[in-house]
Amino acid sequence: MYRRDGAGSASTAPLADLRTWTPDQLAAQLASDLGGDPSAAQLVLIDLAVKAKLKHQVVSSYLNTLEVPWVDRRSHRAWRLVHDLAKLERHVARLIQAVMNPALARRAAPVMDLHEYIARHDTAATPPDTTPDTQDEP
Repeated sequence: MYRRDGAGSASTAPLADLRTWTPDQLAAQLASDLGGDPSAAQLVLIDLAVKAKLKHQVVSSYLNTLEVPWVDRRSHRAWRLVHDLAKLERHVARLIQAVMNPALARRAAPVMDLHEYIARHDTAATPPDTTPDTQDEP
């Protein structure tokens, strides 16, 4: 999938079901989506996203073992865990969005052309002519 911000997947291998991925596989896939050389900030965000995804997977699988109306029968309110699961989903989405932020990407500093650098250096090194151009005319 191509995105203008460069967050598309670089690998051509088909993606497996996310529920069967190990945390190491998910972290490796996220790093490869970034071009294989994530910055330190991106590594931290990848680690947080993988841990949040793992928590989401555990909570989701627990809820799937229970009866479907996840509502407290006495108060007729949804269980707190259901709300926490939705909050965790939004958290994972924000982390993935932050990981893919191009501002965190590792980029080389722009390098100036040698001739341009020499010209700029020469103009900065020579002081401007401050003598007035007045000539005494006879």
